[in-house]
Amino acid sequence: MADEVRKLAEESQQSASQISHLISGIQSEIVSTTDSIKGIKEVAVNGVKMIERNKKTFEEIVGLMEEFSSRIDELSSFAQHISRNIQGITASFADISKEVRKTSEHSQQVAGLTEEQIAVIEEVTASANELAKLADDLHRLRSEDEINRSCRSNGSFI
Repeated sequence: MADEVRKLAEESQQSASQISHLISGIQSEIVSTTDSIKGIKEVAVNGVKMIERNKKTFEEIVGLMEEFSSRIDELSSFAQHISRNIQGITASFADISKEVRKTSEHSQQVAGLTEEQIAVIEEVTASANELAKLADDLHRLRSEDEINRSCRSNGSFI
């Protein structure tokens, strides 16, 4: 029985040694796992920080995009306003062009009428000059006739 007790004691010692060895392995694995978990936790914390930075960056981008969109809307509205003004100016230029053509036509008509009036005035002037010459001639003839009559009545002849 002593052999059996010794044998059991040896087996117990071997089992205790194996258990101790297993416990040491498990402890080593736990330390390794704990270190890995700490590393993963650190990576996760850094990932969360990076996600938060990216979130802030995307929020800034969204804010800039909204501001950019607002400015594009303002520019579009301004461009439409300018386009309407240009259309109005173009219509005004067309109206002015029509009026200039009409004025040019009227000026040409006035110039034609002025030329006609000048021709009529020249004819009237020529006629007036002829009448003045005829009046002078008549006046001279009358004076000569009066002189001749006066001389005949006085008995003197020229």
